[in-house]
Amino acid sequence: MKKFLILFFFLLIPKVNAYEITNYDINLTILENGNIDVAEIIEMSGDYNGFERTIKYKNNYNDYKTDKLVLFDKKLYDGNDVVINHIKGFQYIEETLEENLKLGDSFVESNLAIKGDYGLYKVESFPDGKSFKIYNPSKFNKNLYINYTLKNMVITHEDISEVMFPLFYDMDEYIRNLEITINIPNNKNMLEVYVHGVENKITKIDEETIKISIDNFNTENYFDFRVIFDDLDTNKISEQFALESIINLEENLNQDFNDKEDKEQEQLKENAYNLVNIVQNSLKEEDYYNAYEAVDKLSDKDELKTQLLVKLMNIKPKVERRTDIINISLTSILIVWLIGEILIWYYTYKKYNVKVEKNKIVKEIPSDYSPATLGYLMHKKISKKDLVASILYLIDKKVIQIKKLSNDYLLKRKDAKVTPSEEWLLKFIFDNKKQIKLQNFEHRAKKYDDFLNIYSNWLNIATNEAESKEYFFDMFYIKIVSIIYSVIGIIVSLLLIDKQTYFSSLFILLFAFISLIYYIKLYKRTLLGKTEYYKWKEIKKYIEKICILDKENIPTNINSYITYSISLKCSNKISKELRIDDYIFEIYNSIMYAINIAYLTKKITNSKYSSIKIKR
Repeated sequence: MKKFLILFFFLLIPKVNAYEITNYDINLTILENGNIDVAEIIEMSGDYNGFERTIKYKNNYNDYKTDKLVLFDKKLYDGNDVVINHIKGFQYIEETLEENLKLGDSFVESNLAIKGDYGLYKVESFPDGKSFKIYNPSKFNKNLYINYTLKNMVITHEDISEVMFPLFYDMDEYIRNLEITINIPNNKNMLEVYVHGVENKITKIDEETIKISIDNFNTENYFDFRVIFDDLDTNKISEQFALESIINLEENLNQDFNDKEDKEQEQLKENAYNLVNIVQNSLKEEDYYNAYEAVDKLSDKDELKTQLLVKLMNIKPKVERRTDIINISLTSILIVWLIGEILIWYYTYKKYNVKVEKNKIVKEIPSDYSPATLGYLMHKKISKKDLVASILYLIDKKVIQIKKLSNDYLLKRKDAKVTPSEEWLLKFIFDNKKQIKLQNFEHRAKKYDDFLNIYSNWLNIATNEAESKEYFFDMFYIKIVSIIYSVIGIIVSLLLIDKQTYFSSLFILLFAFISLIYYIKLYKRTLLGKTEYYKWKEIKKYIEKICILDKENIPTNINSYITYSISLKCSNKISKELRIDDYIFEIYNSIMYAINIAYLTKKITNSKYSSIKIKR
């Protein structure tokens, strides 16, 4: 191997916009006209581009899970509209909120807002509500203030007034602290609030104000509230006495909620107890974390939680010891494989790496063998281009004579001593005839069977002749062992990649994959092979120099250089200004065209034959 490239792989983990709402304060003021004025303050942390607030003021109680909350006509709980009054971005600089808001930035509605903008918002309406997309990237470090009005939300019963609706809809943010303050100016007698769907703390400040506090709120869960208060004179009237019915309904719902909570707690206890027993027997790290997570969900007042935590604390050292042993064992397996791979590479390098003195300047063609053999020497395979070059080589040796016709070329075979591969090459061209026109040769390609069989026989014999030169080491067994060893590395790393050795397994996986590709393509030249290889490398440089830089010093046997340039893969650099016989280009194009036509005809014919068999 001429050079050994050590590849460093960097795992590029895309940056994800992860954020949460640390504080969400909502202040609802219920007005005498039945509207609700809402002011929201949102403090977020993390990386974000903005915030989307969706408000649904209609058809909130059509679902079978929520219609049990409704005592009267569902449409009574629908509002008429939501209207944005103000949206601002601000920071806490001054002592009061009013002063901070005065210093804040007023947001403007714009349908042209794009990601990264600041100070803009879009409004999207849907049949049941509206959505407000607010552009406030985290880099500006601004809190949000949203003020809007919900129209016609208060229901007036015969004895009390009522408001009920969900605050959040189609929103998946996590809220660490949520506080909702409900204000009813001039309320004197009745004030009660009921919260559905989440654990909460309700604080009644006075007869006009009540506060709801919720910790660690996931907005994916259903949540709404009902507040009942003194009778207001609004235009949404039920003509029902509602107080007793609402109280009875909410008490039953509360009891159901408590029963459900008790049942869930019992299930959590049983699950935590079972998981602790599992980890006590298995000592697996994954089981330990599952058990700890289950125990952590239990109430802090529960004695079982304390007992299980103590048990987990005693189990933890054993789990860590087992994990360390597994990590060491798995890592050792990977290291042993890696050492084995390095030893295989070192053995291959030492055994098959031969050093030769590179030729400084070579101008004369170093060896008189066919371009097919040269193609094998340079690339370890013989291609269609090598066949064309071999035909030109026979023309250059006068084994084939060429005569220019009016619109064609006539090829004549001369009696001469040739190699077996050259004999098949002549058969390929002349088809046991003494002469042939170039156009007739192209037509023969359409009878693809004989044409391609002869071509295939030539390819096999030419390859055998090239292999007999022993330009390459026989590396069959070392390649088989190396490929199998690389596959073992891939399998082992894939089996261990989900374990604790993730990064080392990933490294071994990449290393083994690269090794597999390397060994599949691996070949090494012998001393003779390298010597010849470097000679022809210099000839390639010389041909390129003639074609590009030294057009004045063109050798007399330029056609021979052109012939070999095809197998050296530098013929594309030959300048049109060089004095080259036209037949070279004509023969090159014709033979390449004929071979391609033969393969294409065979493919089309076989395809048609297959379709006929299927139809039958």
